[in-house]
Amino acid sequence: MTPLRQEFISELRIRNYSPKTIKQYTLCVSQFARYFNRCPSLLGPKDIKQYLLYMIDEKQSSWSHYRQTICGLRAFYTKVLGHEWMAEHIPFPRRDRPLPSFLTSEEVKEVFSVVQNRKHLMMLEVIYATGVRCGELVRLRVEDIDSQRKVVVVRGGKGQKERFTILPNTLLLKLRDYYRQYRPKEWLFEGRNGHNKESVPQKACMRAERDSCVGKSVTPHVLRHAFATAQLEQGVDLVTISNILGHSRIKTTEIYTHVTLKKLQSTPSPIDLLS
Repeated sequence: MTPLRQEFISELRIRNYSPKTIKQYTLCVSQFARYFNRCPSLLGPKDIKQYLLYMIDEKQSSWSHYRQTICGLRAFYTKVLGHEWMAEHIPFPRRDRPLPSFLTSEEVKEVFSVVQNRKHLMMLEVIYATGVRCGELVRLRVEDIDSQRKVVVVRGGKGQKERFTILPNTLLLKLRDYYRQYRPKEWLFEGRNGHNKESVPQKACMRAERDSCVGKSVTPHVLRHAFATAQLEQGVDLVTISNILGHSRIKTTEIYTHVTLKKLQSTPSPIDLLS
């Protein structure tokens, strides 16, 4: 590992970036340097522009990878090299945010009905009942289920922030049955060596999408969206939902206001006044 790469990793650790983000940002900067076969400290604005155009036109990178590359390059040049002026040469592109995918309560019920493995079903039910992210789900410990205060303690989320989410009675009863059957010791969802990987609930969702009749994408993130949408439809305010989801900005939560069906269906149309 080069000293510059080690310095970059150390700087991100000091700033409390998650291990997953550090790994991704380091990879993005490495790919950038490998494209020119030069040390990134010797590359400038014209090189960055050329590489970003390459990602768009030739590599046809996904939006998420493109955005991660921009974030990684901005962090490298401004935090490690101290070139604050470089930030304006690595701008975030404009992009219309699509409406998030979500499932209605009837569709969620259909998805859950086809999951045969009880442990996998419990994972998906926890996401839908609490709104936790997939990575947060697999890192839940038995002690994080606080039945006295009726909350779930979520650790190791984005930015390594700790927060609380709800623990409804229905979920608590299901978790007690699950505990009696599996007897987890440390991690709520134990694997062979520690907790289960994120791929376990992800693959469970893929199978449920295949076997159900909902005709929509089913992922852990879609279940999280379904949780947020259901909360809004029940009248929970945006600030509360934002805190439960662990959003750093309430603007991130506001997108769910566009997909609440109950408000949409109850909104009158002027044509009704003609009858």
